[in-house]
Amino acid sequence: MKMDLLSKIIVAFWQLLTEMAPFLLFGFFLAGLMHVFLPASFMEKLTQATPAAVFRAALLGIPLPLCSCGVIPVAAHLKKQGASTSATLAFLVSTPTTGIDSILATYALLGPIFALTRPAAAFLAGILSGLLALKSPATSPVKAEASPAAPGETASSATWHKQPFLTRLVSALRYGFLELVAEVGRWVLAGLIIGSLIDALIPESVISRSLAHPWLAYPAMLAAGIPMYVCATGSIPVAASLVSKGMLPGAAMVFLFAGPATNAATVAFVGKKLGFRALVSYLGSIILVALFSGLAIDRLYSSLGSGSFLFVHGQHHLPEGLRMGSGVFLLGLLLYSYFRRPATRKATGLTFSVPDISCQHCARTIQTALSSVPGVTAVQVKVKEKSVTVEGTASEAEIVAALTEAGYPPEKK
Repeated sequence: MKMDLLSKIIVAFWQLLTEMAPFLLFGFFLAGLMHVFLPASFMEKLTQATPAAVFRAALLGIPLPLCSCGVIPVAAHLKKQGASTSATLAFLVSTPTTGIDSILATYALLGPIFALTRPAAAFLAGILSGLLALKSPATSPVKAEASPAAPGETASSATWHKQPFLTRLVSALRYGFLELVAEVGRWVLAGLIIGSLIDALIPESVISRSLAHPWLAYPAMLAAGIPMYVCATGSIPVAASLVSKGMLPGAAMVFLFAGPATNAATVAFVGKKLGFRALVSYLGSIILVALFSGLAIDRLYSSLGSGSFLFVHGQHHLPEGLRMGSGVFLLGLLLYSYFRRPATRKATGLTFSVPDISCQHCARTIQTALSSVPGVTAVQVKVKEKSVTVEGTASEAEIVAALTEAGYPPEKK
């Protein structure tokens, strides 16, 4: 009996993985190309507190593969460089809810309607939050300051664009298949495991009874998604498995949008850096668009008929060898990113506790910020321990100031 159950879980996991793998791998590849080849000028047109700047910021955020905590240092850098509060807010909302990798993975497991609705909802919510923030008196742009580019940015520096094409291509592949997978891999793996457990263990009648009514399912998905950290790609297998068991497609859309858009760290960042009115605009636009997009999807599927639901397991007609090979390769990347332990030497310098560290984007931002401090010779960031160790002759006050300026104030001793 136990072996039968384990077999069901493994089969469900493999089906989800192989359906998702070809599209997700292609998404990682495109994300790497964008990271290296996107012109830096793309990120420099957001300084005005105008609807046009809001539009550009929301549009810019849609394809970028940044999660809801990875977007924080990029948004902080944009704000410091002179971006208006309204444009910064639009970028913060539209970026983590979707990305080129998650759009393709959404198509793989939930079909073209979901794949088109997610970026459309991200764009709408970004514009709505930015326009609402324009009404606030606290949205005038600040004077731009010189600072190093945040490493989470998609835009590359002018110097980098002078490198040989092959060098940049190798860097793009390294970013897409190593750095980006390291950033989202554990969440994708967790999503696949949770999705396969739902497929194998939860009877269809349980989901269809409890999550088949919008006024119960929508608030439940909002309550689950808003406070927790879930990346745009890792949330897809979970939503797909719930829908296959009878949950309303619209409720899945609510979870797919609200979950990646927010977490506790992003809410705190918006409140501290952009103000209370911006926080209201931020949360209000996310909730409104999540509910609206959920209702729209349910209305659409209802009008088309139940048989039209494009839950497309096995309907892409991709060659089986491609799906199997992609599944093996993606699983290898996910396991490598999960178990990889980068070699570190014993740290002997000043160590700081930094509670706002959440992911590798945070680590790279801190390393870049501290490396520019005169006298710093080495920086070691431990994400799990939320600690930063700095070696060199720089004073403690200089290091604290640099950490605070980067958006990661250390805990007071």
